[in-house]
Amino acid sequence: MTQQPVIASVDGSEKGARAVAVAAAIARLAGSDLNVMRVIDVPSKRLRAQADESGLDTTVMNGRQEADAQLAEAIAGVAVGPECRVTVDVIEGTDVAATIVGHAVQRNARVLVLATRAPRTVERAIGGSVADRVMRESPYPVVLVPPGAAFLGTKTMQIGRVLVPQDGSSLAFRCLEFLIELPNARDLEYVLVEVAATEDLRVDAQTRLDHSAAWLRARGVKSVEVIVAGASDVAAAIGSAVREVFPDLIAMSTRGAGGLGRLMLGSVAEGVVRGSEIPVLLLTPRMLAQ
Repeated sequence: MTQQPVIASVDGSEKGARAVAVAAAIARLAGSDLNVMRVIDVPSKRLRAQADESGLDTTVMNGRQEADAQLAEAIAGVAVGPECRVTVDVIEGTDVAATIVGHAVQRNARVLVLATRAPRTVERAIGGSVADRVMRESPYPVVLVPPGAAFLGTKTMQIGRVLVPQDGSSLAFRCLEFLIELPNARDLEYVLVEVAATEDLRVDAQTRLDHSAAWLRARGVKSVEVIVAGASDVAAAIGSAVREVFPDLIAMSTRGAGGLGRLMLGSVAEGVVRGSEIPVLLLTPRMLAQ
């Protein structure tokens, strides 16, 4: 297997199809292998002892055979780049988020991909979920595929245009640095957007975006568009930009001008994920702290 695979985590539900479709598209963009993983419960010592006494197969008891079959179905027909492979792993673990992150660290992942579920009325978009834990603990970028992107599970996804929010900070700019390092990312169409509430701020934002666009073009990117959005609600303005330019992916940092103390929950990033109908690639707090 090549270094730094793109890893899709699935759980046996309908969410898995969209996670795999998006992960395959990211793998093609990165020229990486695709690894699809699922975490299953670890049978307790008591249940293992009972299985041994009864002559039962513990792989049936903990669902491993079913998981193997579901993963085989999930990757059927999935294609990545030349000389890249698609593999699967079923891993036992009692802490799903920690097991996912541990697997990613062991494989030195390039990106982790998870599909999120629709929030209940009393919940936030990803608060308290496995995705939230993975976001907090992963040292690698995480792509969240929201329920609104369920249609991607029935098609082969192609990433041609990416929207990259900026705010003038070095942390936000790191998202561009990450993308441009992907082997096939120079072929993307980039749309850079910055939100500014006043005319003076909009002038500064335009200058910064023009500089970033020139930086991308100097590195071989042929298509770069910049948008300065006049608004005070940053997440809503990013959502409006999505509806205006129709990107296939949003890529952004989970912290920006708010400083190192600004984490995923309660940030602009959460608002973007909550309202998005396309995948969102996020540079995680742990990655940005490195």
